[in-house]
Amino acid sequence: MPTPPSTWPRPGTSWTCRWDDPKSKTKLEITVGKMDPWGFFDQNLVAGDETRAFMNQALVHNPLLDAGGDMGVDALGFTPGARVALVTDDFKVSGGLYESGNGASFQNSTDFPFRILQVETTQRFFGGLEGNYRLYGWQNGRGTDFDNKRKNHLGVGFSIDQKVDDYVTLFSRYGYQIQGTPRFDQSLTFGGEVGGSYWGRGADGLGLAMAISHTSSAYRDRSLTVDNDNDGNPDFGFKAGSFEQLMEIYYRYRVMPRFELTPDFQMIRHPGGDPSDAVAYALGIRGQLTY
Repeated sequence: MPTPPSTWPRPGTSWTCRWDDPKSKTKLEITVGKMDPWGFFDQNLVAGDETRAFMNQALVHNPLLDAGGDMGVDALGFTPGARVALVTDDFKVSGGLYESGNGASFQNSTDFPFRILQVETTQRFFGGLEGNYRLYGWQNGRGTDFDNKRKNHLGVGFSIDQKVDDYVTLFSRYGYQIQGTPRFDQSLTFGGEVGGSYWGRGADGLGLAMAISHTSSAYRDRSLTVDNDNDGNPDFGFKAGSFEQLMEIYYRYRVMPRFELTPDFQMIRHPGGDPSDAVAYALGIRGQLTY
């Protein structure tokens, strides 16, 4: 009989079936419908929920997939598709087939140009503390290069979260573009969260993370002159440098059992790979009410 998974993705019109064989440790899960792919791929215990932790999308998911646009979901973060997972005691192997671009809004929905395959395992280190390790590869036949030309994109990445103390969890993500020429072809993110139990506020959390994204050589070579819309003006108007750097810090404060406030600070150096642009700063505050 179909049973719901232990953790649902963000609400959407999708259905998950799970088959358990009592004589085997192997389980099969199938999910179909319009869904949030991040509920099944590139998950991360520390950096995977913008309602409680980091807010910048370059830290919430793999920047090459999300901020880079390769996942290709609609404006609300959903896309039609299907996902199959084989689960054992030691590993989970998942494959997803999704629409992207116009297909995410049920246009051109007879093909599934975005594909992703992920292998994940949970291990215990640092005296038995749990960590999650995920390795994945993706292909998007409807990828868009920095000059707005459609091209097949291929990439690989990993997502890791590991507890190193009872109230300290570290994370890291890495993405590498094998085929295609987006603005950024590599990205590394890392950081962590410290639980408030150290200072007598167990429901609070302090998070700090950084993202370093490397510009593709084609983007650096042509960014000063590329004019894809043929209006006589360069699309970017600057000579791209090698890196964009991002830093974010937040403090999640539990006001009452169902209400949290999170002041947040972000800094971006060389935004878009522009070495001549001023450092960008952003201050924000998030309120989270659950009921």
